[in-house]
Amino acid sequence: MKILKNTSTGILAAVSALLLITSSQAAERDWDQYLQRSLGPFSGQTSVLTLSAKTLETARASRELTPLLNIAQRHWDNLSPDTQALVAPWLARPTDSSNAWESKWRYKAGDTIAEYDTAHFRVHYVIATTEVYTGSESPLATTEFAAVVGGVLEEVYVREHTELGYQSLPTDGKLGGDERFDVYLVELRSRGLYGYVVSEGAASDPQRPYAAYSYMVLDNDFVNYGYTDATLPLKVTAAHEYFHAVQNGYSYQEDAAFMEQSATWMEDIVYPTIHDNYAYIGEPYEDVNGDGQYTSDLNGDGVSDDREPVLVDHNGNRVRDDGSQDWPELSLDAFDDVPVIQYGRFLWVRYLGERFGNDVVKSVWENAGSSSVSTFTSVDTILRTQNSSLSLAYQEYATWAYDKAKFSDGENYPLVWVDRTVSGINLDIASNDSPSLGNLRVSNSYSPHLHLSTIYTQILEPSGLYKFTVTNGAAALTMLVDTGSGVLTHEDVTLEGNVGYWQASAGTLKVIAVVSNIHASKNGMDWTLASTDKVDPPSKSKQDDRLMGLALFADPRRFPGAIFLCALIGLLVYRRRYPVRADNV
Repeated sequence: MKILKNTSTGILAAVSALLLITSSQAAERDWDQYLQRSLGPFSGQTSVLTLSAKTLETARASRELTPLLNIAQRHWDNLSPDTQALVAPWLARPTDSSNAWESKWRYKAGDTIAEYDTAHFRVHYVIATTEVYTGSESPLATTEFAAVVGGVLEEVYVREHTELGYQSLPTDGKLGGDERFDVYLVELRSRGLYGYVVSEGAASDPQRPYAAYSYMVLDNDFVNYGYTDATLPLKVTAAHEYFHAVQNGYSYQEDAAFMEQSATWMEDIVYPTIHDNYAYIGEPYEDVNGDGQYTSDLNGDGVSDDREPVLVDHNGNRVRDDGSQDWPELSLDAFDDVPVIQYGRFLWVRYLGERFGNDVVKSVWENAGSSSVSTFTSVDTILRTQNSSLSLAYQEYATWAYDKAKFSDGENYPLVWVDRTVSGINLDIASNDSPSLGNLRVSNSYSPHLHLSTIYTQILEPSGLYKFTVTNGAAALTMLVDTGSGVLTHEDVTLEGNVGYWQASAGTLKVIAVVSNIHASKNGMDWTLASTDKVDPPSKSKQDDRLMGLALFADPRRFPGAIFLCALIGLLVYRRRYPVRADNV
């Protein structure tokens, strides 16, 4: 089940997040253990998770196999033999007879296999089999459905290549029979999957040094996923998975979270009316308490009421399923630190597209494919051509996450999770007393404000002057000012050194303090936000402070003859510090 942050399962969430975040703060995650744990459901070692956002279960397992296989290939030499054995069957094409591992998704000896060809795709499917299957486990597909798949894929092709301008895929030669992109229809429903893509081999193209050619596997009929129309999950899966193949055509070595974010974003770009990806950001709700947090306990008696304040219940389970908007304190590149967070962060890519134009996303992939730098460096490089940067863009994205009206369809998004609501009178808060960061703290003295993550504080009835102080890390602060007009004013707080100030204007009802760690990789940021009655002067050296004291002492309004005394002392200090050389006499 998905984790509700304000219920008993939230305790499990905190523990899980602590374990995963602690490991993600290390130089490298233990991918061997991660893959062992994550591939279990797909390989039949644990119970299979149902996956549709339209059912009563979680969307946890839906399209996750692709990045897992990509991660496994990139870290293959560091995986244990057991993990390699777990991964290897998934890397083989369904038609690979050399792989004898028994599985429902593998084509079997005696199966009659057909192909349906379109201009750019070859769809492989089983039309007859000698084995006996029950219910939804049958691998059979009809020619009619294969034609539907081919038609959908051609729609995806036109949108992603012809209209958006992404480069054509590297060829696999004649694997699968010809140079068309190969798609295999198999029974994946029992494995908890919609489909997946495998980056099969390096592209033989010197202009694409990090590229790989791929193939795709899709479910054979898309029934029993909870949709009344089987073409809906087919369409968004095809758009999502095919974009993974496009990504591999640039570089298969990019950040796994960004690959999922941009593939999930592509679902809406190709099919803008389906919105299946809304399931990953969390279900919108009525903020009955006005605290920016979901609660089902309307009267505060500790018991969930019959009428829970859910505005959109995607799966009809009468429980609010949370998502990426509920975990802003986790890093932008978090991958499964809580379930599906990397999918819900498609809002980051949507921000990039709506703020700078969709071509900026393509430019990131082009830069990533032509250089050996990290994904974040590629993003930063492209944003600098737009008079922005990764740090500036991330902080602005963090403000959009709260001010949903900035997005073209933000009315369909849930509120981003507000860490706490405080009074603006005698305000004195710090990162080390943050409830959300407290769940991630690894010691009493360390603030785990992770890289590219945000904490939101709601300040009621703010008045006067506030001082923001950063004692560790790279910080940015924006105040979202609410005067009751229905439109939030975004006010960036400029830091001089490690200090910045913000003055509340008359008529301000509340303000949201958006505090972000804007560093691309460094975790840990300590900060305070407190009421103050004055702006401190810029910090000075001890010597400057001594000279300031001397100037006060020499004030002629306070001490008679001080002008002469000051001049005399000044001359002595000068001659002591700068002795006159004979050749200057």
